[in-house]
Amino acid sequence: MSSPTSSDNLNNEGAADPSGDDASSSNQRTTDRETNEANNNEDLLLRIGTHNTNGIQDTPIRGDKVVKAAKLWEQQKLDIVCLQETHIKEDRQEVNYARFLGQLNTTLSQLGVQDNGRHWAIAAQSPSLTGGGVLILVRKNLKSALERHATQRTAGGGRRNSTQGYYTECVLNWGGHRIRLSNVYVPTISSKKGGQEEGRRQVRRQLFKKVLKETNSDSNREKNTIRIWAGDFNFVENPALDSSTGRQMGLDVELTGLRQAEHPDMVDIYRHLGNQQREYTHIARTQTSRRLDRFYINEPMKECVSDTTIIPEDQATAVSDHRLVVLCLSPSH
Repeated sequence: MSSPTSSDNLNNEGAADPSGDDASSSNQRTTDRETNEANNNEDLLLRIGTHNTNGIQDTPIRGDKVVKAAKLWEQQKLDIVCLQETHIKEDRQEVNYARFLGQLNTTLSQLGVQDNGRHWAIAAQSPSLTGGGVLILVRKNLKSALERHATQRTAGGGRRNSTQGYYTECVLNWGGHRIRLSNVYVPTISSKKGGQEEGRRQVRRQLFKKVLKETNSDSNREKNTIRIWAGDFNFVENPALDSSTGRQMGLDVELTGLRQAEHPDMVDIYRHLGNQQREYTHIARTQTSRRLDRFYINEPMKECVSDTTIIPEDQATAVSDHRLVVLCLSPSH
């Protein structure tokens, strides 16, 4: 076979070779551009977490709880996180909140996150009287987005009452939205009789019949407000998907009916987005798993949610016996 002429070489060199360097460079540029666009789109989202931390102080069992929490929330790029079961008592709340924030933000500094708006601040809180304790943290660069008159509202207007430690909320303006974010901890109860169990049963009812109803009534008067409930609800509405046993516990039935009757416009956004896999947020000592931690949103605003995810954890990264759940909110167009 004769060797190619110089003109053949020129023609071959000028041809577009999909396996050549030019094609590789072009493909790499396309990949880089797509990656940058994806990152830019992600940066536009408001990332809200809900996490039952089962205490926010270090313990002998989970001595590095705060460090683990700081790393996990930073890894997930959270802008807001709603905490349940802080176990912060009313009489020492200022000292304990300050200690917790100090540990949290010191860890961020050690991770290389500078205090240029990405450190944490308290938006709303309700300390524990007999159990629970709820807290909403926001990045400092979001503090100016908070409506100050609404940031410290708690069940009962901040007065000492049976639902203290189980509910708090904040209102913020972000991305063209007005967002009313409720942090809810529905206490557990057993089938036993007694004053303490009856008190918790009353709290469970009051949260849905009174506290959340009043909050939703306020929001209904506020046009285009996104209403979000974040929390540990301690019951499941769809046991076939949300419980490893597939059975609905008797104690779930009342709250399922109450939630659906009193708040029919609030939807479980994880299921509403089409997630049909069996995935859980809490594993009990009995190895029974349930999806107790979730987000609800008023149905007309569900299109504002781009995603909601249950974050997998292992023993090395777990903050508590509950998994972090993340909701991503898109700005208005």
